[in-house]
Amino acid sequence: KTLWTSEPRQGTNAAIVSAGEFRFALEDDGECQYVSEAAPKPLLLGRHFTMEECPSGWVMKRGEPIVVEDIDSDPRIPAGVFRKKSIVSLAVVPIRASQPLGAIGIYWGKRHRPTPRQLNLLKGLAHAASIAFDNVGLYRDLEHRAEDAERSAERNRILADASAAL
Repeated sequence: KTLWTSEPRQGTNAAIVSAGEFRFALEDDGECQYVSEAAPKPLLLGRHFTMEECPSGWVMKRGEPIVVEDIDSDPRIPAGVFRKKSIVSLAVVPIRASQPLGAIGIYWGKRHRPTPRQLNLLKGLAHAASIAFDNVGLYRDLEHRAEDAERSAERNRILADASAAL
């Protein structure tokens, strides 16, 4: 979770997919937490929702993308925080379809159907995020193995010194 900043550089992710807003959410102890947001006015940053209370949670729970042209007419979008905001259309994809660990979403303040290019770019961002998380896991595993090797080497030195003294 420390890989992502809560203040993304303006003009990056949202501009890549030509959306008005961009949000990044992670699964946190069975809930959905919005950890990064590029929007004119932050709406969800730092907030937790159950998996059924928000589109990112819905995506994480099912491992499927969601595309909604009009949130008021889509039953997958619960009444509440999203319908009270300036969001009209959205597209959200999981970070890793099998065993999702997060979701990346783009949002519009007016009715919009994402183009195939926008959806492909969004899926590409999610895939890159998945690889980054995998790499962090591999790096941490490597660090632990290096620490174990150092401890083993130290024990071997102590045993060698004790054997030489006998």
